[in-house]
Amino acid sequence: MGKFEISVPTFKQLPRFDSRGTAIDWDTTFSFSTTMSRGRNCFVPGCTSGNPNKNKANKERGERNPSLFKAPNDPSLLQQWQKAIPRSDKTLSSKDAVCELHFLDEDILTHYEIKLTDGTISRIERGRPLLKEGSIPRIFPNLPSYFSSNKRKRKPPCVRSEATEKVSNSKKVKGLPINHVENQTSEPNFENENEILRDITNVPVDVTDSRVTMFTNLKK
Repeated sequence: MGKFEISVPTFKQLPRFDSRGTAIDWDTTFSFSTTMSRGRNCFVPGCTSGNPNKNKANKERGERNPSLFKAPNDPSLLQQWQKAIPRSDKTLSSKDAVCELHFLDEDILTHYEIKLTDGTISRIERGRPLLKEGSIPRIFPNLPSYFSSNKRKRKPPCVRSEATEKVSNSKKVKGLPINHVENQTSEPNFENENEILRDITNVPVDVTDSRVTMFTNLKK
């Protein structure tokens, strides 16, 4: 018989499942107070997440209630949360919570990812979403748009080739104004009066021509 291998994930990779078969994150299970928050309303003004009546209505409609994330204990990160959330009547503390609706999708982990032996990645849905470390609330749909700061990562600068440079330069040249210069005949440049007299005496003159003008009393 041929040999075959079975890859078993390590203990840290294995999710825990509840009685309904839903995967539960180990971190959120054993350190629940530092990641999730129960029995609290969202601290953001105008948000109703965590409200008992709202939770009951969502449950009756079969909708999932937004997860609440506890404010960080780190003073520096907590201060960033306080500056990001526009609320003047109360200051955010580490005991307050903010729901997932105010974070970017990329800041929230919703699945486990396990790499299999064939190179493919198996994704298992988490029982509770997990907030990435260092994330800051940035989205406030119930407030004016200028309070939200949906920052995206900048794309890396493209490599400019020689052909690209030529095309770019040609576009710049086309945009420049063109000054039309008329053809001009060059005129003799006489440095002194002697050259003028010498040039006149060397030119044959038809005395019968009435258009000839006589120059007299020219001083050399």
